[in-house]
Amino acid sequence: SAQVVGSPMLGHLLSAAGTQHDLERAEHVWQELLPLVPQLSCPVYGARARALLLCGAAPKVPPLRAEMESRGVQPDFRVYKNEAQAHLLLLHEQPSSAGHLGNLDEAVELALSRASCQPVSRNELGEARTMRQLGRRIAAGDGLSLREARVERWPWPQ
Repeated sequence: SAQVVGSPMLGHLLSAAGTQHDLERAEHVWQELLPLVPQLSCPVYGARARALLLCGAAPKVPPLRAEMESRGVQPDFRVYKNEAQAHLLLLHEQPSSAGHLGNLDEAVELALSRASCQPVSRNELGEARTMRQLGRRIAAGDGLSLREARVERWPWPQ
């Protein structure tokens, strides 16, 4: 019989790879197990985005939204917030990019618009707003450390 992997298991494996900052493993887990997951969910995409961010692959996060939508998965607050974190890191790398700032603003707005549809803590809302404020500071020419741009409280690489 065909093997089936549940969304929670895939999410757990992606989280483990991200925490270990192992992009190769995160990509391998995604490629190999994705066909075995009958029903994808927001938490799985959130785990994928988090793993990519922790592995230094921020440019791979924004396209996840279109992939989700093509698979019939509606992005939620945390998916948009992960996308905002990616755009903030990309803006940190390219401070003069108006595109990254616009994309950051859009992701934060979408996150905030979805916050009423699911349980979201005040802390998470504050982090989303902080990402937008930091993006505007970067665009205004304020030098920001990478540590400051990493708003999410995750086990980032040193």
